[in-house]
Amino acid sequence: MASRNGTSRPTGTDGNDYMHREKVASDYEISVETKKFVRYSIWMHLMMACIIVVQMIFYFGNKYFSELVEFPEVPKPNLWEYIWLTSLVPAIAGYFSLNRSRKSLLKFYYVGTVVLGLGPILSTMLFNASDLLEYAQTKQTANTYHDFPIIVLWYMYLFVVVQIHAFGIYFSRVLLKVWNKDIKKRR
Repeated sequence: MASRNGTSRPTGTDGNDYMHREKVASDYEISVETKKFVRYSIWMHLMMACIIVVQMIFYFGNKYFSELVEFPEVPKPNLWEYIWLTSLVPAIAGYFSLNRSRKSLLKFYYVGTVVLGLGPILSTMLFNASDLLEYAQTKQTANTYHDFPIIVLWYMYLFVVVQIHAFGIYFSRVLLKVWNKDIKKRR
């Protein structure tokens, strides 16, 4: 121990070497916290995908197996739903990137969420905005589900999904920056 000789600090240091250790610890702390938030956003993404999968099961179950089992009537799945479900592949890659800090898998999650997650969602919101505005003005629509306008249901769902993707993208970006600092320090 350094204090056995009666000195309070080791020879050859002025006591400021702890600053580096504190900085490394704070980067590690940021990484741990951010991984937790990325994990939460991926789980929320999976839960929202379950809603779409259940809708598809009900729709195709009624269409092809109506003589065996009767499911509740649901609207026909739209093209954006199929495209959006492919964003589960980058989400799973992002989840597996967190255990061992695999930067390439997290980048795949980041880009895949932007392209396959936010892309179909935002384009759907843009293309269906006129239907929502028409309903807001007239309070009438042809498409209802249990006397509730489907367009309003979809927009409620889409707003939640946009927020989940935005949080996932933000926290994965923070995590990538922290991991890039770590790589630069090693060199």
